[in-house]
Amino acid sequence: MSSTRNSRTPGAFKTAKEAEDVLLRAKTVVLITSGIHSTEVGGHLTPAMLAYRLATDTSLATRAILDNVILWLVPSLNPDGVSIVTRWYNRTLGTTAEGTDPPELYHHYTGHDNNRDWYAFTQVETQLVVDSIHNVWHPQIVHDIHQQDTDGSRLFLPPYLDPIEPNVDPLLVDGVNALGTAMAWALAGQGKRESSSMRCTTRGRLPGLPALPRWRPHSVRSGEREPRVAPRPPPRAARRARPGLQPARALLNFTNPCPAAGGPCATS
Repeated sequence: MSSTRNSRTPGAFKTAKEAEDVLLRAKTVVLITSGIHSTEVGGHLTPAMLAYRLATDTSLATRAILDNVILWLVPSLNPDGVSIVTRWYNRTLGTTAEGTDPPELYHHYTGHDNNRDWYAFTQVETQLVVDSIHNVWHPQIVHDIHQQDTDGSRLFLPPYLDPIEPNVDPLLVDGVNALGTAMAWALAGQGKRESSSMRCTTRGRLPGLPALPRWRPHSVRSGEREPRVAPRPPPRAARRARPGLQPARALLNFTNPCPAAGGPCATS
């Protein structure tokens, strides 16, 4: 375990051979965070499903993950906000207000902009994640889960739109792009449609990247479609175009859209 943590610490090795030997033995450290935007309910529900799958699935793929990965799973980066959203939903259940946003900020100090605090570290939630996980374990991959509107793609992944974050090493930007592309390829191979890329910028969004001078992981930000309103995609005519996405047609960054209105689309 100590070799795994030391392998993430700059200057921990005296020679390149020593570093190579430790890296061959060490496990990959992955941090998955979610729920920073509390109205994006799919974000803080996904980690529970992932934990259950890792605990119960007996496939070779899952066993390989458990044997070779140290996973840090943070179900919600804003648990107080989850409580606010839950109370409002329960209060409005069965009324015309059901499914609407609560009439108060789900983060009392920063609202929806709490994920911009990875620059300044002004909030206790940000500080705890950085001090307790990032700067202790130095994860190689950080996956931050979000959720998007009902009329978007099912999932968005890297590569992202320009401009790139200028404080991040270009090699890591290339690594993020390669990782996102590999994820999209794997999903397509499983018959899962509507993964998109080139959809959002990285500035101010990737946890800790610009503000931690000694550590910069491969950070992935993804977003699922809103589950409360539309478990299946709305008809194409009801899905608007936006920068980087044309729901009615296949594009380089959106290669496998669902069929026309009323057609089947994989949901698993």
